[in-house]
Amino acid sequence: MLRPTRGVLAGPARFWRSWLERTQEKTQALREKDMFRTQMEHLSACERFGPDEYGALLRKLRDAAGFGSSLWNRLSNAQSDPFLKDVNEQEELIRLLTAEQKARLLQMRRAERRSLAQAIGKEEHLVETLVDRLTQAKFLHDWIRARLQEGLPLPQNAQQMELFMLNPNQRRGLPGVRPRIVRPRR
Repeated sequence: MLRPTRGVLAGPARFWRSWLERTQEKTQALREKDMFRTQMEHLSACERFGPDEYGALLRKLRDAAGFGSSLWNRLSNAQSDPFLKDVNEQEELIRLLTAEQKARLLQMRRAERRSLAQAIGKEEHLVETLVDRLTQAKFLHDWIRARLQEGLPLPQNAQQMELFMLNPNQRRGLPGVRPRIVRPRR
């Protein structure tokens, strides 16, 4: 017969709270791994990368994070989730853009992006955020495609990716970025 330990009997609320926190941490780690894997698969599969492909990536990331069903969008506590709110805003912006605007989005100057934000009825910082994230995703896509073309391995997790991108011995790390060498003081 199983008997609860003294710690469980002394503070059951504390036991359940710590169990819940550990479970949430494990679930979060699994979600992050799934999201990383999904992102790598999508970026390595795309020949070209633009706003439409970025929208598809956002949908896949939302599914990998566990927010894939439309039920999540209707729940009040899910609507306050910063990740889901951010993904929904970016997807809406992409949907509002015309094909011509999508084609020129990364080449637009700041004044053009400001007038674009006014034309679609959104705040300027949302358009700027979309352009920044699209630029980052495009850079990552190009980096992944270059590694695949040269037959180099792709990173398996976020820490490996950071090491690959900063290592000057690997295929073209980040341009102009050198790892900081810390020498011990004598």
